[in-house]
Amino acid sequence: MAELFNRTMVKKLVYVYRINDKDHEGILKIGEASCRTSLKEYVNAEPNSKILNQAAHERIRHQTQTAGISYELLYTEATSYEKEDDFVVFQDHEVHDVLRRSGIKQKIFNQEHKANEWFYTDLETVKKAISAVKEGRQSLNASEISTDKSPIVLRKEQREAINFAIKHFNKKNTNNKVLWNAKMRFGKTLSALQLIKDCDFKRTLILTHRPVVDKGWFEDYENIFYDKPEYRYGSKNNGESLEQMEKLATETEACSYIYFASIQDLRGSESVGGNFAKNEDVFNIEWDYVMEQKAKAEWDILHQGDPNPYAGLPRMNIFTYDLGKLYPDYADSEIAFNFREFFRVDENGDFIHEINVKQFLDLITKKDSESNYPFSTEEYRENFRHSLWMIPGVKEARALSKLLQQHPVFGNYEIVNVAGEGDEEVDSTDALKALEKAMTDHPENTYTITLSCGRLTTGVSVKPWTACFMLSGSYNTAASTYMQTIFRVQTPATIAGKVKEECFVFDFAPDRTLKVIAEAVKVSKKAGETTGGDREILGDFINFCPIIGFDGSKMKTYDAEKMLGQLKKVYVEKVVQNGFEDSYLYNNDLMKLNEVELKDFDELKGIIGKTKAMAKTGDININAQGFTEESFEQSNKLKKEKRPLTAEEERVQKLYEEAKKNRDSAISILRGISIRMPLMIYGATLNKELDGTEEPININNFTTIVDDLSWKEFMPSGVTKEFFAKFKKYYDPDIFREAGIKIREMAKSADKLSIEERIERISMIFNTFRN
Repeated sequence: MAELFNRTMVKKLVYVYRINDKDHEGILKIGEASCRTSLKEYVNAEPNSKILNQAAHERIRHQTQTAGISYELLYTEATSYEKEDDFVVFQDHEVHDVLRRSGIKQKIFNQEHKANEWFYTDLETVKKAISAVKEGRQSLNASEISTDKSPIVLRKEQREAINFAIKHFNKKNTNNKVLWNAKMRFGKTLSALQLIKDCDFKRTLILTHRPVVDKGWFEDYENIFYDKPEYRYGSKNNGESLEQMEKLATETEACSYIYFASIQDLRGSESVGGNFAKNEDVFNIEWDYVMEQKAKAEWDILHQGDPNPYAGLPRMNIFTYDLGKLYPDYADSEIAFNFREFFRVDENGDFIHEINVKQFLDLITKKDSESNYPFSTEEYRENFRHSLWMIPGVKEARALSKLLQQHPVFGNYEIVNVAGEGDEEVDSTDALKALEKAMTDHPENTYTITLSCGRLTTGVSVKPWTACFMLSGSYNTAASTYMQTIFRVQTPATIAGKVKEECFVFDFAPDRTLKVIAEAVKVSKKAGETTGGDREILGDFINFCPIIGFDGSKMKTYDAEKMLGQLKKVYVEKVVQNGFEDSYLYNNDLMKLNEVELKDFDELKGIIGKTKAMAKTGDININAQGFTEESFEQSNKLKKEKRPLTAEEERVQKLYEEAKKNRDSAISILRGISIRMPLMIYGATLNKELDGTEEPININNFTTIVDDLSWKEFMPSGVTKEFFAKFKKYYDPDIFREAGIKIREMAKSADKLSIEERIERISMIFNTFRN
């Protein structure tokens, strides 16, 4: 039964939240909410505890839900507190009064009612105002007022990474080592500093090959540790000296520190075989992961519920253009565009193929109604005011810089060449400073193009970049290098009141793009090895980072199916040419047949064996089963071993050999069905999609698309559509689908030819059929 009368006495709490939009920039709201929980829970509730946060969320949602506003809850505290053996209660308006009397301005949204609780302040000042109220003070001292002490809210995956590391460190008999396999722009610096803070490490040493990121670590340190005065940060350029910090840490228990050091600098020290007497203080300190973690019975996520932690993270988009089709002379043996040849220079430093390079620059800036190139309109040029261009080499970058400066469009951009020594007239000893100087403090008013062979692609954040142009590398470019580079442009930024919401990668070697992304998300592109889990992972990535390909003026948005089909095109060509009489048509489920499945194949063998002119099929060993997914993975690893195997490993290998024999037999049996498929696909009548294309043929709709009469005519007697359904799971769905599309495309292309040519083309197609 619903409560008829509201409670006359209610427990209260004060809350602080912010809204991340332009109208609420730099202001916080301090309000009050009811807490309907037991007195015991309320009295024992610590600030930001779960019960207080839930009550605050309920109240704030009531205020914001009609406007569809996303907010971030920063702080909650019970308004009842113990004072002189009694409980005293304060109200939110008392906190407002302290803030106003301390000279902190209020944001007035409603002049008529003036029922506003928004102040130009930070969280630390609000918490001090709450303390002042509880102490009976009416205002804050000037030293208590700050403007930049609001917390950084960690995203879910960042918090998960930190929690994972803490849990691992707390395990007994562990090596206390954790590797975060984090994507670019994940926020590794912030997460690492938060981990240090949560674990309350006494001494922390940061080692890096990228000394230029010292500034970024120092800035993030100040944002994370603003409320931990006992912590210090030091390096050779920022913060305090290691000597001073170690002295404080030794003399007082209240001091902990973080020291940033360059590996290159440390290598030169005599202590590790170098030539210079330096860094002795670093090597004399006993570093280990010294952990003095405070016990935590329960981990409360402070910002649960509605807040959107991804608000400041721009969405990545990848656009591919096939330069190989425009310039086929530069396609290498792997059918990927050869950037090194395209941009090759002579002994004078000039492009050998300068005409083609100029054509390329004109192409991506050409204005026309159907152009989809990145600098083809004024709007696009505004989008990409600042971009990073990856070039094959130092000399090539210098030559391109010269052409860009002479170009009618790119001549309006300042070209910052940080490749090698850069242009002769540009001092790029400090690449980042040179770029920042070119962008100025108002990047909304400047235009730059940064040419690089590798500089500024790791450990550096350049906020104004919105696009990366991949004009280097090959089909075999390492996924880690590629991803590190492209995610440079995803750095969050707010410039001149505008928030960066989208960022772009433009790659001119599509096959390389798809291969690298598949490797980055660890999806197998080999025939038969792509699992359902792989497709889900790839689908998730594409949802997060759309991939769009352009072929002339036609745009193709990749989904997981299209991408896998493109990645497997080599296998598809082979399967089509062999008339589906090819082992690449099948997947690895044939290595994991159980007793029921083996009996199905034995039954199919009996049917196929009765067919005239059918090649001899292999025998199925029904007793050879039990080769699990785990055993399959283990056997793949054992094949790479060059050592004597243990008895258990030999047993696994024997199981593998038996399973492989059954797989080969199963393929020889399925051949009797598969070789009949190409002709059935060729003759199928397909419906048209809304865009005029044919509905796709795939392994799941194959029996539906082929009419019953054709099925009975071409399939072996006894192989009904229902019986075939037991075996369709053994086909690689990507290769089957793309092979079907290929056959239909070959047939349609013949329709455009003369009668004689059409007969010749159809004859060639039929020559690939095996039945």
